[in-house]
Amino acid sequence: MKQAKPKDDKPVTDSRKIKIYDLKRPDKFTKEQIRSISMIHDIFARLTTLSLSAKLRSMVHVSVASVDQITYEEFMRSIPTPATLATIAMLPLKWRVLLWIDPNITFSIIDRLTGGTGRGS
Repeated sequence: MKQAKPKDDKPVTDSRKIKIYDLKRPDKFTKEQIRSISMIHDIFARLTTLSLSAKLRSMVHVSVASVDQITYEEFMRSIPTPATLATIAMLPLKWRVLLWIDPNITFSIIDRLTGGTGRGS
């Protein structure tokens, strides 16, 4: 059995420019970009208010508490157990976002959807 030999023995060079990003210090976004992200969150909150109010047949108010840039590790440590996490497609963009909902709110939504008052215990 013959073994295939490469046609040329030249080393492969990678011409892509790689930018190093330090996950311990999140300096990725400018203040203007964070302002834009905050506006996007406000629009999302308004649309979620309308959608949840219609689905739950109850008055719902969703608002943005803050828009901060933190490390992934800090975010993961801040999530309580149990937690409701969902990934959402951002069509037509290729991005996906992570949505975290407080467990008390999740339990109220489930209670309301199954015929309860949604007030919890």
